[in-house]
Amino acid sequence: SIDTPFDYNGKKYILIDTAGIRHKTKVKSSADFYGSVRSKEAIERCDIAVILLDGNDGLREDDEKTVDLVLKNFKALIIAVNKWDLVKGLEMSKYEDMLVEKMKMLRNFPIIFISSKTGRNVRDSLGLAGFVYKNFTRVIPAQELAETLKMLNASVEIAAKRLKFKSLTQVQGAMPPGFIFYVNNPRLLSDNLKRYVENFMRKAHDFKGVPIAIKFNK
Repeated sequence: SIDTPFDYNGKKYILIDTAGIRHKTKVKSSADFYGSVRSKEAIERCDIAVILLDGNDGLREDDEKTVDLVLKNFKALIIAVNKWDLVKGLEMSKYEDMLVEKMKMLRNFPIIFISSKTGRNVRDSLGLAGFVYKNFTRVIPAQELAETLKMLNASVEIAAKRLKFKSLTQVQGAMPPGFIFYVNNPRLLSDNLKRYVENFMRKAHDFKGVPIAIKFNK
């Protein structure tokens, strides 16, 4: 991988450029294999991963595995659909729906349509990265967390259970944001309820583009 520092709109960036994680059908040499290894190491080093899709190919199995790898490493994520100038007869919104239908978790992450050939939206992707980084480093004021907790306890899904969220704190210095919920009985938390709480936090605070870490303590 190659690190390229640069400034854009008064902000400093470091681009970690890689050859990408090749699709299995394209891995033909040891150079391709080690390029994939370096790409995985780059994911571990980065704050924001931009996954380039070929607009003509859509989301392939290896792309899905790369998305999973990014999120397992708790990195921010942007999906950039490249070669959009070559895609005919399909609106961006429809294409985005197709991606989300194939991989539901992508609804939480921005999708931008670019063309490296014409330069379309390439600069906009840097602005989008700046927005996502703000979410990656956000600190929610204690008063807002208290209001979130109040709304969560009042929601139908929670009120119908014997579950009670007693307090909510943000983990200091965590990137991406991490939160600890203190509950009366963590054993009452099913996987569905945990997903509900995460989605509730996302909607309440617009955490577009970043995974959020949530822990439940008694």
